[in-house]
Amino acid sequence: MSKVMVSLPRNFLHDVDALARAEHRSRSELVREAIRTYVAIRVTPPLPSARKAMQQAAKRILGANLRLPKGQTSASLIRRLRDTRYGSAWKTS
Repeated sequence: MSKVMVSLPRNFLHDVDALARAEHRSRSELVREAIRTYVAIRVTPPLPSARKAMQQAAKRILGANLRLPKGQTSASLIRRLRDTRYGSAWKTS
């Protein structure tokens, strides 16, 4: 197994050591697992089905903003929904 030297601030190293002790593992095991998790998250691209779902969701979100009736703003829509839901007692003059 290869070895790597890493510089850490002293306070951070104390936190790492405390966590390693609490989990009954060595500092090296803890750092290895942290790096393994980081690499898996950063390197693994989303699955094609997940990517497609994200693209479709983004299109729906962007398209929703374009469906307001002519002359209506998001603020006026919120006011109308609020007044419908809570009645005129909610209105402020």
